[in-house]
Amino acid sequence: MSKLAIVFPGQGSQYIGMGKALIDNFKVAAEVYEEANDSLGFDLKKIIFDGSMAELTRSENAQPAVVTASNALFRVYMQEFGVLPDYTAGHSLGELSALIAAGGIKFNEGVYFARKRGILMQQAYSEKRGRVALIVGVNEAQVKEELERINKNYGFVAITGYNSPSQILVAGKEIPLKELGRSIESINGEFIPFSMLPMKVDAPYHSSLMSFLAEDLSLELKKISYSPLKFPVLSNVSALPYESHEDIERDLSLQLVNPVKWRQIISYIEEQGTQIVIDIGPHYALKTIVTECSEVLKTYAFEIKTDFAEIKKYFM
Repeated sequence: MSKLAIVFPGQGSQYIGMGKALIDNFKVAAEVYEEANDSLGFDLKKIIFDGSMAELTRSENAQPAVVTASNALFRVYMQEFGVLPDYTAGHSLGELSALIAAGGIKFNEGVYFARKRGILMQQAYSEKRGRVALIVGVNEAQVKEELERINKNYGFVAITGYNSPSQILVAGKEIPLKELGRSIESINGEFIPFSMLPMKVDAPYHSSLMSFLAEDLSLELKKISYSPLKFPVLSNVSALPYESHEDIERDLSLQLVNPVKWRQIISYIEEQGTQIVIDIGPHYALKTIVTECSEVLKTYAFEIKTDFAEIKKYFM
């Protein structure tokens, strides 16, 4: 059988009603939502199914919600197919879902940490610590050249995510970020502020502007009991598989202030001879950017019915 990778999305993939059809058809998925409620001490499921998009998008709700939906999907995947992946990875928050799936972190502790992480990260938004934008259609070298000029003349702005060869995330203070926007548009790139994207939170995640939260996040990570991984999980910080639980605790902390190396993760997966990638999580944003990263990998999204049928054929 071809080598298989499973990937998990991060915050921004949430939507009202995610997982509803799943729990109506699979008891194992319903159990995950109930376990999340019990672990958190409030009705997260009600927010996911009956709340408003504004309420769900708040980081303290979105992060445990995405982890819950992703791990419900993974448990259904394992029940239906039972094939362990050769590699797993998650985009930003999705790395936590990957670590839970691999057995490195228990679900109850992982979803609780996601809630705490979300509360801390929402603080950056409330305090207006910085802004975020997506750059499309400009290569990495050009972006870095513009960043060097802007950091020198206007103030802080940095790359916070290497999504794909054509998608780069940046964060910084408002004035230098606006200058970067003008600069990117002058070279025919597209500059999309997160303030224009209703599913996203406009805060400078994965940059040094988040360092004020590092100590609090580290304290939360020390409360987790880590176990050996059943299969490799790639770190967002290094784009390499974790080797120990000490590495996991360290990189989940470093992730707060370092860019997400998603393009590099996909390159690593491809270089190891992987042929199939399954996006397991709400929505299917990762399928799109994996496809942009690789012409070799066949990528499917578990939530898309036609893709699910193809996955089923693959395992039969």
